[in-house]
Amino acid sequence: MEKKQQNVSNQETGRFYEQLQQQRALDLNKAQEKFRQIFTINRFVVKPLSEEVIIHFSDRWFPGAIRTKSSAIAEFIAADEHASWMTKLKYLWLGVNAEVTTPYQPIKLQLNDQPRLIRLYIEYLLQRSFEKKRLAVRWDFAGNLCVWLPAGEKGSIRLYNEVKLRVQYNKASDEHLLRVSYAGEHSVMVQALAWIDEMKPEAADQVRMVLYDNQILNINALPPEARRSPEKVFAVLNRRLSEALGLQWEHVLRKDKHATFLKRTEEFCHTHLLPDSAEGLRISASPEEVSLASDLIEARNVPLLFGKGEQTNLYKGFQESGPYLAPPSRQLVFFFIYEKRDEKLKEWLSGKLFGTAEKGLFRFIRTACYHEGERDIVLSDVKNAVAILNGMLQTTSFEPRKQYVAIYLSPVSSFSVSTEMHRIYYRIRELLLKRGVMMQAIESRKLEKHQNSFYYWIPNIASAIVAKSGGLPWVLKTEKKQGLVVGFGLYQTRKYGMRYLGASFCFDTCGRFMGYDAFPANDSEGVAAKLSEALRRYHDRHGRPERMVVHYHKQMSDREFAPILKIIQDFDSKVELYVLKINESGTDDYAVRDHANIYGYPKDGSVFRLNPGDYLLYRNGYDGTGSPKLQPMPLRIYIHKSSRPLSEADAMALLEEVYLFTRLNWRSVGDTSLPVTVSFPKLYASQRAWFEGES
Repeated sequence: MEKKQQNVSNQETGRFYEQLQQQRALDLNKAQEKFRQIFTINRFVVKPLSEEVIIHFSDRWFPGAIRTKSSAIAEFIAADEHASWMTKLKYLWLGVNAEVTTPYQPIKLQLNDQPRLIRLYIEYLLQRSFEKKRLAVRWDFAGNLCVWLPAGEKGSIRLYNEVKLRVQYNKASDEHLLRVSYAGEHSVMVQALAWIDEMKPEAADQVRMVLYDNQILNINALPPEARRSPEKVFAVLNRRLSEALGLQWEHVLRKDKHATFLKRTEEFCHTHLLPDSAEGLRISASPEEVSLASDLIEARNVPLLFGKGEQTNLYKGFQESGPYLAPPSRQLVFFFIYEKRDEKLKEWLSGKLFGTAEKGLFRFIRTACYHEGERDIVLSDVKNAVAILNGMLQTTSFEPRKQYVAIYLSPVSSFSVSTEMHRIYYRIRELLLKRGVMMQAIESRKLEKHQNSFYYWIPNIASAIVAKSGGLPWVLKTEKKQGLVVGFGLYQTRKYGMRYLGASFCFDTCGRFMGYDAFPANDSEGVAAKLSEALRRYHDRHGRPERMVVHYHKQMSDREFAPILKIIQDFDSKVELYVLKINESGTDDYAVRDHANIYGYPKDGSVFRLNPGDYLLYRNGYDGTGSPKLQPMPLRIYIHKSSRPLSEADAMALLEEVYLFTRLNWRSVGDTSLPVTVSFPKLYASQRAWFEGES
């Protein structure tokens, strides 16, 4: 009996220790889970509840219908007797499972194994859901469903926050993903379009988009009932319309773009999307997890070379060691171009830049810098600035052994909407360049507001002047590779609405640039010609390159890629060719939340893989400690063309190169998120487009 009791006791003790071990293992897993770095991205798994749909369509609106491109449903109505006629129309009105009567026979379709139809059905249900909630919606040119959320009023303006939704099919997981992204703020006039037509008829031509019956429409696509009721139509403000109405167009420089994106996106999801989902849809309760593809630690630690040493900190290196390559001229002679009203501001600025060597430009440039006051040009009226400057320059002589730099106190902001002011600004720059004079522009009104912090402006001005004068503020300390990188950036000018494509040639990974050019974007042979020229220049100086990398502003089509590949093959078939599509600013589609820190901000150099060859690169200077000073959106980089199969290691090497080229922005000693191969061509094209003569 005692032995039996002892066995029972031993069994209970064994079970106790087994449960204890299980509990300890569970606690350990919870602790590890707590500290495990989890990243989520603004995508949700979405699935329709129904397995079949009945599609009603018509060439005109009917209750519950949405407008869609006829090409989107062409394959599904191919068997219909009206197919040949309907597919000739650009748009059709479409209803799904609607209790309506249309002149055309509805079509019953199974959703299984038809991803395009599933996507169309999901988009229809989403739009109908927001329309029932009386939220304003529209479809943008990229095919995103845009929802406008009321955000209060400000004087005569009604504010809205825009959120974009896009349904995408993931072949790997055989799932449809719903991307939800905050897309910025919009302003709508409180007064109706009828008020503009009556009180400000000169501004009517600047109206592009309007709000009517919870729809955002192009002014040229208004239905007849809207044209008959202009008192129910409200203009969406843009820069030109604001200027015509005499309203102040404010450009808000957001330092917390990433945090704002996450906040607005998540608020929308919890308020309008996830609690009850859209009718007929099942949407996952939490966003999709995304894995860290790489942490570019080595790229972050690559030092920069300055005149007297190396540093990883731009400001400290430039301050303590001077430029890597000083301007070739031993003297930099400065003069000012300014309006009479800015006389005192000019005197104050001269004292800050040239008054003391310890705190002025010389501290960074390490070249003799002085102000020749007798060369200053005073503008009586900015509208006559070009004529005044042209007359003064024709009677002025410049010594060939000196480099002259004009500091222009510009009364116009770079965000100005005035085409005439832009024309004057670039004509001034062009006239100076023709005489070999560099120009450094400083906004006079902005300078007045920030005089107390001007000390922080000086290194930025100094680095720009060094580069403009033929020097190199700094370069990368990396192993030179036998290859070249060519970047292309697009600029669309307000002048005649023309589009210019800028090109830059970079011949090694240290960041030494060997040429710039710009040409009209509609020149289909321009890109191939510039790449051929870059190859020839490189070969003449360095021999055969091992590879060519092209940083392009958009996804390159097969038609555009074919002549480039032919150039490489004709030159040397062993040269590797890679084409990277890099968006010209941070993406407004994706953001990753890092759940390991309170800011939700991934560290500098973090790379996330969206799809094969499609990556997000975070370039922000944030090392995970303290609070992030700037929160730019990540770069989206798509490696979509190559002359040979690309391994993941090769892809990371290309992304590291993009990261390193973000450190070569000589316009500032601060961190920038855009590689110089994309930003500089766009900058060059923006100037070349406005010049009147050949430069």
